[in-house]
Amino acid sequence: MTSNKNLIKTARLFKNPSVVLPILDCALLLEDKIIFCDLENFISIPYKTGISATVPNGQLITVLDNFKKPSFKKKEFSVFISEGKQTVEIFSEDTGNYPAMPAHSEAEMIGDIPESEIADILDASEFTSKDFLRPVMMRIQVWDHIAATDAHRLFFLKKQNPLSSQILLTDKAAKLMGIFQGNWRVKKDKFVVSLTNEEGVIIYFKYDDLNFPSWKDVLPKVTDKTSSAIFDVKEMLAAIKMGSKFGNHSSKQGVISLAEKVCNYSTDDADFSTGYCAEISVNFDKPIEIAFNWDFLSHILGKFKEERTVKMHYFDQKKGAIFGGKYLIMPLMMNK
Repeated sequence: MTSNKNLIKTARLFKNPSVVLPILDCALLLEDKIIFCDLENFISIPYKTGISATVPNGQLITVLDNFKKPSFKKKEFSVFISEGKQTVEIFSEDTGNYPAMPAHSEAEMIGDIPESEIADILDASEFTSKDFLRPVMMRIQVWDHIAATDAHRLFFLKKQNPLSSQILLTDKAAKLMGIFQGNWRVKKDKFVVSLTNEEGVIIYFKYDDLNFPSWKDVLPKVTDKTSSAIFDVKEMLAAIKMGSKFGNHSSKQGVISLAEKVCNYSTDDADFSTGYCAEISVNFDKPIEIAFNWDFLSHILGKFKEERTVKMHYFDQKKGAIFGGKYLIMPLMMNK
């Protein structure tokens, strides 16, 4: 049976006391499963309750956090949850008002997402857009690659066994996969995608036939002749942190200058006549001066903080630079 720890994590993901419809801030308890939903995402989790009732997510979290092996009883509009000599009574709304699980009878099996790829999917979720005017960029594309972009940064990683067609994974579905782990069978129909693991956990989310950005068309091709630089990660992260104190906080521009066997990282703010420069240990192929948003640069270099160095492939001042073979940052226009 599913652990209380995973149920609590799931309930927290779906907890939303300010939702317009209170029923959406509830879990649906059924004979042998618990269901959570927010209308866009549904999850069905094997868990024996023996009743049919709804329970507010916040109260369910409190119960599961204090009762290791709770027992459930339903009487009229109340749910009684007990362990030992303790009993909690919770009001239950009409289960008929709970959103119905998506119809998925004509779904087609399109492949698998193995457990080994879940960490990469969660990594990709950090690169999705937070702009509701760009809904497709709020999704993670899973097909022959795992890809996500906010138009400034790009995560891309080749999938070992491609799906037969793309899915656009929601951020919440990705987090749910991270909670329950396992290998996931992927099924898709015209409106819904389902993910099922070996434990019988099923995640559903709406399939939107949106045009994901053609990121492959703008991704520079890396060859043996592509210029590269190998930075000391700790030195660069320290320089970015210090440089942000003296740089322009509107543009957040940090400049990497590779010249004469030396790498300088610099920031400046003409409005306040401040500036910063640090020399970084580096090996590189050819000179270049290229600017990046220091928040984006710090975020990506932070992925390598357990390593001593990181390799950057670079092209020119207008093309994105690729770090570690799977992270791309678009450059900023130089303030000259």
